[in-house]
Amino acid sequence: MQFERMKKKGRETAMMTNLQKVEILRASCCVASADGETTPDERARLKSLADAMGVGDASLQAMIDRATRDPEFYKTQFGMLRDEPLKTLDILIESALANGQIKPSELEVLKKLADRLSISDSDFRERIANQARSASE
Repeated sequence: MQFERMKKKGRETAMMTNLQKVEILRASCCVASADGETTPDERARLKSLADAMGVGDASLQAMIDRATRDPEFYKTQFGMLRDEPLKTLDILIESALANGQIKPSELEVLKKLADRLSISDSDFRERIANQARSASE
């Protein structure tokens, strides 16, 4: 089921600009690294996103390293993402759920990103609940 969603996400990302794709991937790295580590499941999800977006392994590793080292990195990720904030949030939530749960530190970064994207608290909570439900199916 998750593979089908990733394939669908790959088709959706084809309509975004390259800059938007890279910003979403960077933001996903920030969410995955919010707890100070990136699990193998999170890395696999990031790799799938990177592949769908045409980002190479070295660039992906550099993004993961920066996000892990710099807890403020997420603040620089939002020049283009405001065009489709809910789609962006869905992709970020999927990345956070790659290991089966959203840790408190990941939830905190997601909330800050949602605030920066002007997503309401109710939309944020609804998206989290829907994605969590889908991930557990």
